[in-house]
Amino acid sequence: MASTKANSLPSLAVHLFRPAIVEAKLMTAKHARDAVYVATLAEELSVIDKKLSAMEQTLQVGSPPDLSSVPPRPCRMPEGGPDANWIRQKSGELDLRLRRIEQNAPVSAACRHGSQS
Repeated sequence: MASTKANSLPSLAVHLFRPAIVEAKLMTAKHARDAVYVATLAEELSVIDKKLSAMEQTLQVGSPPDLSSVPPRPCRMPEGGPDANWIRQKSGELDLRLRRIEQNAPVSAACRHGSQS
């Protein structure tokens, strides 16, 4: 039972995190002028960042093999607060991390495709 819950973490993350990440990637200039929208989206990305970090640690997902010699360079928030560029960069970083978790998570074929008895 515990392994089933651990195996479903990446799947759950996709359904919970992917919409916010995609929304951030598609931020328009009009949205970027809305300070409340920018602050809300930045906070949501920060929460996703923390949750992905916990998942990476739990699942022991490391850097991709081709980048193992290069230390990760997380996207840092600008001093004046988040802006559209930061949100797009952060969402791209989170998208890559989420994909790496999906690819490296130990999910059985039965979990991915449903049990076919």
